[in-house]
Amino acid sequence: MNKEAVRTDAYTQKSKLRVLHKYTAVIIILFSLSLFFSNYLDRIVTYVNSSTAKCNNKLSDILVNWGLSIDIISSQGNHFVSKKEVLKFIDKSKPILFISLSKIKRNIELSSRWIKNVNIQRILPNTIAISIEEHKPFAIWHHGNQFSVIDSTGYVIINDYYVGGLVPIFGNDALSELDFVQAVINSNTELSRQISSFNYMQGWNIVFNNGLEIKLPQDNPNHAWNCLKRLHDESNIMKNNWKAIDLRTQNKIFIKKQKTYYQLQSFNCDYSAFFNK
Repeated sequence: MNKEAVRTDAYTQKSKLRVLHKYTAVIIILFSLSLFFSNYLDRIVTYVNSSTAKCNNKLSDILVNWGLSIDIISSQGNHFVSKKEVLKFIDKSKPILFISLSKIKRNIELSSRWIKNVNIQRILPNTIAISIEEHKPFAIWHHGNQFSVIDSTGYVIINDYYVGGLVPIFGNDALSELDFVQAVINSNTELSRQISSFNYMQGWNIVFNNGLEIKLPQDNPNHAWNCLKRLHDESNIMKNNWKAIDLRTQNKIFIKKQKTYYQLQSFNCDYSAFFNK
């Protein structure tokens, strides 16, 4: 290699080193500046936050002194959720204008599966009014080894919790046919008021308080139930010492007195047309 080439190569290497040193210096400067401004910015943010907090506290004291404190909290509609459980989401130390009604509403609604809807009003100068709509318990649903309180839509409110006066419903698939139970219970007839339980397994079986069991068809149990009501109106099925009434066969009624079923011939209830619907 000649001397000229050596000098050129050496010059090129020096140029690269100078550029590298410049970039390194720029990076160091930028990094130092970022540390400086970051620290400075943190101080500014801390100062602003501190000043804002002091202003808020001062304003809060002024508003409270003016009578805008939270002195009265009323709640209505909560039967299964305690008032204490509702009030824990309201900070009474804050002025009434400083609390977020939407946040309180959201927190209360998420606190319990009993709660369906919450409405909150700010009534100046010092009152918060809370109106709660709870899910109304309709029945006790037994499924598997568990039981649950449900509303009339089949919404599971709470598991393994007992509410008195609710009719038991048995069957893992019972909720898919809950409309029938609703119709029967809501009819509030003499017959429906004597129901002890509903059992669903490919059709409804209804047990009355006296132990009488009613077996309904899987297709259109409503019509079979209406047929049963007609039978009751004519012969008072509760006083006949019958053990079971089987309505699952179209256009036929079978009665069980002791251990044997026999067909009831004296009563006509034609609902065969409904079996093919």
